[in-house]
This record gives sequence, structure tokens and C-alpha cells, in this order.
Amino acid sequence: MNGFYAPSQGDDQSYEYIECVSISQSGAWACPTPGTATPYSDNTNLRGTPVTHELGGNAFSVRLVPAFPQGTAYEESWKIWIDFNDDKDFNDDGEEVFSGVATGPVTARINTTGKNPLMNTNLRMRVSMVYAPGAGEIVYPNPRLCYVTTISGYKVQSPDNNIPWGEVEDYFIQFVN
Repeated sequence: MNGFYAPSQGDDQSYEYIECVSISQSGAWACPTPGTATPYSDNTNLRGTPVTHELGGNAFSVRLVPAFPQGTAYEESWKIWIDFNDDKDFNDDGEEVFSGVATGPVTARINTTGKNPLMNTNLRMRVSMVYAPGAGEIVYPNPRLCYVTTISGYKVQSPDNNIPWGEVEDYFIQFVN
């Protein structure tokens, strides 16, 4: 699916999927193409589009936009990880760079101070969006139980597991001096 990285994907996109991931240092947002309802999108080949920037400085923003094909907006949990040391996982301290819950677009401010990313290297950034009723708590009765909980039998939203409703996308990001 995506090289040496552990796979992650959404199992159902009929209610929500990722419409747009846009990176900016200036506040100017642009989506190269509208999102599609797929379990996983490997966008690491989008070199030169607005989602793949060469970034200088210690901070940048990522605009995250959900799509709701049924017409109803749902509460979504968003997470972003960056493999700063290019060791083919997102498990090192500080590689989870954003976590938030919203029913609409979200702007994630990513601070890279102290992260020591490999410079001038394409590093993988993973974006995960999953249905999150009650801001990550299971709401009963609800047929769309989510995995954003630590209750026994359910998985925590992580960069290397499947999620029941939502989508996972990967991008390259490059830090330059």
C-alpha cells in the first residue's frame, strides 16, 4: 500500500472522508483537487502541488477539510503525524504533531521547534480523520461506534491501524535550511 510504513485506512467513507489537506505558511489555502471517497490515499507523488511544500522556519499550518456525502456533518477526530527521522514509522516522541475534534474545517498549527527533522529529505506526513461521536467517547445507542476510545475491545486512533469511518492520507513534506 505505502512502502515500508504500516498500513492504515478507513473502512467506510459513505458518511465522511477527507476533502482537502492544504499546507501554508502564509495563510493562503489551495486544494489541488477535490478529495475522493477512498480508504487510503497515497499522495506522496503530488510533488509541486499545494499539499507538498518545502518549508523553512519553525511552524506552519495545515488546513483540514472534511466531506460529508450524505449531507450531514459529523464530529471528526483529526490526527497528523510526521516521520521526522524517516525511520518508516510514526511512533517516536513528538511525531504526533496534531490532534483535534471538529464538525467542519480545522486549521492545525504545527510547531517543529525541537523536533530535529531530517533536512532536505522527503518526509512522510500522515493525516487521519475518523468519526468521533462525543469527542472521542462512545455514545450509546449508536450503530457507528468509533475506535477513538480506550474502552476494552476498541482501538485508539493511531497511525498504524484501520478506522471504521473516515480516511487516511499520506503526503511528503520537506524541511529546508
